[in-house]
Amino acid sequence: MSTISPGMRIEMRSVEWLVKRTQTTSSKLHLIEAVGISDIVKDKEIKFIQEYEKPGSVKPVDPADVILVPDPSPRYMHTMLTLESQLRYTSPNTHRVSVGNQAAIDALDFQLDPARLALGEERPRLLIADGVGLGKTIEAGILVSELIARGRGQRILVVTTKAMLTQFQQEFWIRFSIALTRMDSAAIQRIKERIPERHNPFHLSMEACASSLRSVNLTSSLPAASLGIQAGSPVTVLRMASGSSSSMIRSCL
Repeated sequence: MSTISPGMRIEMRSVEWLVKRTQTTSSKLHLIEAVGISDIVKDKEIKFIQEYEKPGSVKPVDPADVILVPDPSPRYMHTMLTLESQLRYTSPNTHRVSVGNQAAIDALDFQLDPARLALGEERPRLLIADGVGLGKTIEAGILVSELIARGRGQRILVVTTKAMLTQFQQEFWIRFSIALTRMDSAAIQRIKERIPERHNPFHLSMEACASSLRSVNLTSSLPAASLGIQAGSPVTVLRMASGSSSSMIRSCL
């Protein structure tokens, strides 16, 4: 039924939207995620089921109806910037790696395999158990980059040992431009002093954060579901040190 795909402009409820992502639910309904283009809904995000809207109320904008205007800027600079911004808004609609391999890395083919596998799953859960020095952090960065580009990584939580927090922050920022806010025990304690009792410090408006296993245990009195960041689409990366026992790994998974 659905002829709507990522990158299309649609008119719905008398305003225009840019489609970011589409998917078919378990009930065979079409879930569409879009961002507002018209002034009244500019940059606002929406999710809706196409079948629940009035028949004919979701209309793709025909490119033939667009009115073209001349671009007087030098070397068509305004046009180039507009096209670039639209490309950045468009989510990849295939399971192929299209973003992560463009980071500041010389990616080997096997380092793309976790992302390829995860992109084919609705709710990916992967265990990357490569040997020391083969780039597990890079593999995680590639995967997270792909999920962010598809709107599936709006919130990120990295849980690792205290000794590896700095490494993860540096690798994600330098190679993938993903800024992780450090949430160690001291930072969590400072936040808990400013928020109501039993509120989760991880629910503050941070898009991405990194914390140690011990720091996450500080919130163990909270409901288990709240440890994963609830708002948006959460991505949790658990980075264990080499030599971690199999029982510890199983308990974390």
